[in-house]
Amino acid sequence: MGMRTRSDAARIMLIFAGILAFVASGFEHVVANMTTFSLGLFEHVPGVTVGAFAHNLLFVGLGNLAGGGLLVGVAYAVAGRSGTPSVTTPDSIPAPRAGEAPESAAALTAPAASKA
Repeated sequence: MGMRTRSDAARIMLIFAGILAFVASGFEHVVANMTTFSLGLFEHVPGVTVGAFAHNLLFVGLGNLAGGGLLVGVAYAVAGRSGTPSVTTPDSIPAPRAGEAPESAAALTAPAASKA
């Protein structure tokens, strides 16, 4: 969506909206929590300690590893399993000769007419 917009301001707003949606959803993410806890430690927020920081990062990191590594990996494995149908293509496609290039896509699929 951001790549289809023409102005840089619209791209910035779309990227910012995506980040805000992630933050507002309340999901735990290791990198986001590192920032949040670091700010809390620097500002001496009550209840934010190095132990709480380590405890949070341990469990959030394990959850991110399980969610991102296992669940996404399983989804890709299911989507790319060998039972999915494949498309067969010809081994080689002859290139048009000089001066005989087809003028439309219909000429590519139509049988060649004999020239007399």
